[in-house]
Amino acid sequence: MSQRSIAQTVGRSFINAEGPFEAALRGWKRTWNKPTFRSAHLGRVLRYTDGTEFTGVTVALGLIPSNAKDTCIGAVYRVSEDDLGRLDRREQGYERIDVSTHVSWAEKQESAHVITYVPRPEISAQLQTALSANASVVVMKNYLEIIKDGFRELGEAALDQYQATTPKPPWPVEHLTWTETNARAVPTAT
Repeated sequence: MSQRSIAQTVGRSFINAEGPFEAALRGWKRTWNKPTFRSAHLGRVLRYTDGTEFTGVTVALGLIPSNAKDTCIGAVYRVSEDDLGRLDRREQGYERIDVSTHVSWAEKQESAHVITYVPRPEISAQLQTALSANASVVVMKNYLEIIKDGFRELGEAALDQYQATTPKPPWPVEHLTWTETNARAVPTAT
């Protein structure tokens, strides 16, 4: 998660002592398993660059347990309980889990409590249902850029590690933008 993305979610900036810290999560790997359906975003729609509404499913990365040799590099932030509440609201469809014993970073204190979010199994299963129904499934280009920005903040080595350990999107990558559905139409001259 990039500094800009987490700051937008929790409503504040982070000082250096709060992260991001480059960390390694052992025994987990990334996969494309978190679908998002239009119904999850009431009041706004996704549109292609030509203005056409996108009515399919977007997919994001999620974590799944793996063997002990797999390691995901990522960012750790020091957050408050209020911050966690805001993150929980943002990460709907994900389950908050404790990974304290699987995470390491240079400044980690023994008492550190570390959580991450993983897609809930019933949400991941909805992706298979959508694929079986021949729904249009894409990965949003700006989502990929936000992820890469977060890894760039950790350094080029972290970005390289992310790219080496993360599968390429198995669906088309599309440039989509959000549009508020309650926006008033503006008359145009003809």
